[in-house]
Amino acid sequence: TIYYDEATDLWWMNQGAGGADIQIATATSGGSTTDGGAVTYVTGQTDDFAVGGTTSAADLFFDQSLGDLYINTGSLSINSDNEKLYFGASNDASIYHDGTNTAFINATGNTYITAAGGNIIFDNENLITTGMGTFGSTYKAILGNDAGSIAGDFSGAVSIDTTVNEDYGLSISQSANYPGVYVTDGTFTAVLVDQQGLAVDVGAGYFSDGVNTVTLSDGSYAVNAAGDSLFTGNLLIATGSVTIDSNSQKLYLGASDDASLYYDGSNLNFAATGSIDFTDENLITVGSISLGNDNSTLYFGKSQDASIYYDGSDLDLVATGTINFTDENLITDGNISIDADDSKLYLGENQEASIYYDSTENDLVIKTQESGSGDLIILDGNVGIGTPSPNERLEVNNTIVYSNEYSAGAANPYTVDWGNGNKQVITLDNDNSTVNFTNPAAGVANFLLRIIQDGTGGRNVTTWDADIKWPGGSPPALSSGMADVDIVSCYYNGTNYYCTPSFDFQ
Repeated sequence: TIYYDEATDLWWMNQGAGGADIQIATATSGGSTTDGGAVTYVTGQTDDFAVGGTTSAADLFFDQSLGDLYINTGSLSINSDNEKLYFGASNDASIYHDGTNTAFINATGNTYITAAGGNIIFDNENLITTGMGTFGSTYKAILGNDAGSIAGDFSGAVSIDTTVNEDYGLSISQSANYPGVYVTDGTFTAVLVDQQGLAVDVGAGYFSDGVNTVTLSDGSYAVNAAGDSLFTGNLLIATGSVTIDSNSQKLYLGASDDASLYYDGSNLNFAATGSIDFTDENLITVGSISLGNDNSTLYFGKSQDASIYYDGSDLDLVATGTINFTDENLITDGNISIDADDSKLYLGENQEASIYYDSTENDLVIKTQESGSGDLIILDGNVGIGTPSPNERLEVNNTIVYSNEYSAGAANPYTVDWGNGNKQVITLDNDNSTVNFTNPAAGVANFLLRIIQDGTGGRNVTTWDADIKWPGGSPPALSSGMADVDIVSCYYNGTNYYCTPSFDFQ
């Protein structure tokens, strides 16, 4: 390494390998050497440096005042991969080799490649740039061993030619009068794309690439080939969009144009002679999916076993099997109708219970179990029979029949829990017994107590519940014969029992 120390005004040489720097010149105005003349100040050019001569034509010359370095003999080598040659005041651009087969030119702006009267050749290497490459207006980029070229001319056109003599080329024009893309065979020009979109002006009506003849139709703008198709594989557009910029113009699919995609000015339309399938994928939309005609059906299932549609009045769900709302509730602001007699609304995981209308008996039937029996339990609220506004837990606007009697036991003291039923029975088997009433219904209620003498008879009740009111204020004397039956009828007003006895039922 040879370098200049501006602070001491000295030139130094570092030979590497841990050796010390060697001073190679000391004079401030030229002439000094250290190796027999090979290293020399240039006389009269203070601080300039030359190797292999004493002027700017030396093998190596550095102009200190301008900062220019001239290599007049040999090459400039950077022998380490990824070491860069920087350009610009802030090192904005660089060139380097990455150690493989690629040399990189990097720039924060555009990259310009120019040659004064000659060609720039990249022999067996790739030219990669992230900016723009520029050739002079009269120069060409030669492609493939003189098989083609890219060139610009003074008219503002850029030509891409398949051969150097410019036959069968593609011309991309930037002319103000005729902007567009042109194909030429040297005799006529085919206009493929101009400022109006797709147009055709082909003269004789065709051009040839030497193998296939391509016919251009100015009616449908179709491109057909007598040989292979123009796109034998997939047409891939990696960046950008495919635009059909007129309303109702269609993108056709299928050998016979059986399906199409188009925008009619308001909606995007899919049209097909058969079904539109989204195979193994979901159709996701942030808007609405409309079936615009009444009775148009949205089918479900491999064999269209279920469907949903609107018939002009109602939304209809149809299925050959069961319609399940799994883990969700069915919520409606209208009515849910089972419009066939004896059709059941099932309840329970295994359809243990059901509700249905029996058209034969004109009854609404609630079955708590399809086989066997269960309880119908109303945990809260009032039940009205014959009245739409019951004020009690059970309010009947006609005759009510109690079909069961509950035994309050046969042991003294007797506790009659009215929560077990409004009709209960006790059998007296002790003298001087006690009878207590508990758990009456909230509000007003009627209760019946049947009292039976045991096989001995003569049993009596000396202590009654304190809330019982008797006619005349005194408890009755019960029948005393063996197996005699007395009945005590009570009216409960929410606080007291008003009871009347009936004696000696034979």
